[in-house]
Amino acid sequence: MNSPLHRHCRLTHKPPPNKHHPPLTMARGNVVIGPNQLVQAPKDLCHTPCNSINYNPTIHQPKKIASIQFGLLSAAEMSRCSEFEVTSADLFSMPSRRPARGGVLDPRLGVSDKVGVCHTCKEMPQECAGHYGHVNLSLPVFHIGFFKYTLSILQSICKHCSCVLLKKDDEASFRQRFRERNLDILGKGALVKKVLESL
Repeated sequence: MNSPLHRHCRLTHKPPPNKHHPPLTMARGNVVIGPNQLVQAPKDLCHTPCNSINYNPTIHQPKKIASIQFGLLSAAEMSRCSEFEVTSADLFSMPSRRPARGGVLDPRLGVSDKVGVCHTCKEMPQECAGHYGHVNLSLPVFHIGFFKYTLSILQSICKHCSCVLLKKDDEASFRQRFRERNLDILGKGALVKKVLESL
C-alpha cells in the first residue's frame, strides 16, 4: 500500500462470520473496519479473534469547554503582536521615494509590489500576508465602533444604581425571553430594540 497512513498503521485480518453477533463495523478517522474489509487500523486499536476490538476510552475522552471569552486586545497584547512602533507620519522618504523607515509603509510590515521582499519574514508578497505595527497614543481615544452601543447603554440605565430603566413586570418578562435557548442572534437583536423602545 502506498497510502501515507501505511507508515503509522498495521493490517488486521478479516473477522470470521458469527451468527450470534452482528458484524463489527467501526469508523475511526479515515479508517473503517468492516466484516468484508482488510483495512489499516491505528496503533491504539487491537483486533482479537473473538470479533471484538479492545479500545481504551480514557485515551480519547472528549474535552468540555468551560468558557469562551471574546474581547479586544489589550495594549500589552498589541505590543507583543507588533513588529515595531510606527513613529513616522511620512509614507515615503524623499527624494528616493522609498517607503519611510518607521512609517505605515515600512517594508517590515510587508510589501505591496510584485518584486519586493518582506524585511521581517523574507518572503515574497505571494507568501507574506503582512505584519502588525502599533502606534502609542498620547491620550486615550474612544473606539468609534462602540459609540452607538455605548450611548444606547448610557441612555438605558439609571445614573445612580445602573439598573435598566424598565418597570419590574417588563424587566421580568424581558429577562425570561432573553433566557430562551432557541433565541438566535437575530432574535436577540430584535429583543434589544424592543427593550430600548419600552424605556
